[in-house]
Amino acid sequence: MPGLNGIAAAARLKERGSTAKIVFVTNMPDREFVEGSLALGDIGFVVKDRLVADLLPAIRRVLAGEAFVSPSISR
Repeated sequence: MPGLNGIAAAARLKERGSTAKIVFVTNMPDREFVEGSLALGDIGFVVKDRLVADLLPAIRRVLAGEAFVSPSISR
């Protein structure tokens, strides 16, 4: 996204009162990005090489109001 990263876009949505549930899917698991995304609340974070195993659990957890991080990422 030109001029806006995923965390900034998610923060902007929340600031504007959106109730959208967000699951980030990425190739590059960056610890700073994970921590920044979790600071926004019920967010999912899935690494693409774990997409098949983690996407559905991430969606379920986020819809239940919880955070999800692919287990392959150490926080």
